[in-house]
Amino acid sequence: MEDALAARLRVMPAAVVTGARQTGKSTLVEHLVPGRRRYRSLDDFDVRDAARRDPEALPGGDVGLPQPTVRRWLNLLETSYLLVRLPAYAVNRTKRLVKSPRVFWGDTGAHRVGLAYWRTTIGEEVDFVIEAGGELLPIEVKATSKPRLADCAHLRTFRQEYGRKARAGLLLHTGQTVEWLTPDVPAVPWWRVL
Repeated sequence: MEDALAARLRVMPAAVVTGARQTGKSTLVEHLVPGRRRYRSLDDFDVRDAARRDPEALPGGDVGLPQPTVRRWLNLLETSYLLVRLPAYAVNRTKRLVKSPRVFWGDTGAHRVGLAYWRTTIGEEVDFVIEAGGELLPIEVKATSKPRLADCAHLRTFRQEYGRKARAGLLLHTGQTVEWLTPDVPAVPWWRVL
């Protein structure tokens, strides 16, 4: 691994090292470029949060590169499935929705699927929208073991907006029970659907 990374660092201004946690990635990078280059670890929650919120600002500001270069590199990361840009779901372009994509670090072993999120300018949000066969499956994820009726409000708003095209909403939670919060929103433990 050391030889392969050293070869890439000789020709590339930036490189991404990925792998399982606690396997020596940071130690390897520090060994290869002591004091000559900066690196950022996504194990640092602040750095990870900054990368999620504005990935173009994190590489560009830290390495002193112009935005077009950073965009080109982000496109390369996306092409290699290391980075996933999740677009906002919107059919009506005149509706006041947030349309900037979210960014996730990708799993190179996963299949690419049609996936988006939905958010209005007033803050109504559905975490994931899966579109397949002309139908939409809105999914909300809540870090609670006891989901409540209020937790599915945005799923119901989404379903009202898209009518018959939207299937029953799905609320994933951390608890143990499967229950219908409303006739169109089941609450299911996240581990039961994976």
